Amino acid sequence: MNTQEIGTNIARKVNEIVYGIIDDLRDEIEDGNIVDVSGMDEAAWEMVDNHEWVIYTYKAKLIATEADWDECKAEHGAEAITPEMLAFFHLIEEIRGSVGYQELYEKLENGDD
Repeated sequence: MNTQEIGTNIARKVNEIVYGIIDDLRDEIEDGNIVDVSGMDEAAWEMVDNHEWVIYTYKAKLIATEADWDECKAEHGAEAITPEMLAFFHLIEEIRGSVGYQELYEKLENGDD
């Protein structure tokens, strides 16, 4: 496997994690466990913070290869430059920037059922 294939596989894994968390958030909203935007944001934060690809250093290092180190450092300080923190911030930003998250946000914001 060459470097490009490894990068593609990591990017694919990031997308799988993001869509999985979006699906979990959708289920929590449909079940009535999340009723507002702040609740959704808190749930997303918790899901990412407890995800195996964030808490296990080896897996976090793989996700960190996809992260924007400079942006993370500028936004969260130099202490954020650990594999786990980079993985966390990369995943949470990917989730918040996804179409699925935005749709859920609008649904909660507008009170749509």
